Amino acid sequence: MKENIEALTKRYYPSAFKIALVIASVFFVWLNERSLKTGLFDLDKVALPFFYLTLPNILLVKQLGWSTLMLLSRQFTTIGIVVSVLNLVSLLGNMSDPSEVQSALKFTYAPLAFGILLSYITLIYSPSSIKNLKLTPRLALFLISASVVSLFASWQSIDGATIGYILDFPALQITILVLANAYFYSGYSDLTLTERVNRGSIFVCIVAAVLGIAYYTFLISAGEPRAIGPIVAFILLAILYGSMSCFISTTLGGKSNVSIKEAAYMDWHLIESYVFLTLIMFPPLSLLSLF
Repeated sequence: MKENIEALTKRYYPSAFKIALVIASVFFVWLNERSLKTGLFDLDKVALPFFYLTLPNILLVKQLGWSTLMLLSRQFTTIGIVVSVLNLVSLLGNMSDPSEVQSALKFTYAPLAFGILLSYITLIYSPSSIKNLKLTPRLALFLISASVVSLFASWQSIDGATIGYILDFPALQITILVLANAYFYSGYSDLTLTERVNRGSIFVCIVAAVLGIAYYTFLISAGEPRAIGPIVAFILLAILYGSMSCFISTTLGGKSNVSIKEAAYMDWHLIESYVFLTLIMFPPLSLLSLF
């Protein structure tokens, strides 16, 4: 009897402790959110878009089982960037009221912070690897379509405007060109098409951020403020397309064969590209300005 109790304790105690720790962590963040009102759990701007963009991955639960948690942990940071960019695009389209600009700027980083938080929580409690996905052409097409629909649903939740606001041909062009160049990179010769797209999407975000800073500083120095808006929108949408390429290719198995360290390294590149760009174009007030 005593041996049975000890066996049950060893089996179920770690799981119960993990669940309690997750609840305590989320409660702590929620408690701070209530007092600071950072927008971390905003329903329309953060929570619903995250829910919509998570759905394509949840559809794979039947095939992946508990490995779905590992897939989600490798998606949440990317989802955070997608939702942050959508909020910035919405902000650009509604800048006629200056009083609302500062309050809306909190969504520049709140979705990204939420995504990073979810990424680390799911990583701790997920299996160490992702089960190989049996990907048929029909399933691949379905997942791509579901991802695009989830993007449009997220946009409707955030802004409600037509999808034309998040469609930009030049941004799509630069995305395709960078992905094509990455495809022929010799270092990716042993990778599948999905894996090449996944890694190439990171280069899309890096190139977009560097070009964005270059164009932005040039227009500022040239005294062309009217041209800044379209350039900022173009660069943000290029990062959006790069992030969505990363999101879709990860769903299709683009990160299934990378280690936890490599996946974190890839996420870090996405984060630094986005943060580098936004800190230049949408800088918060410094302490010297406040005081």
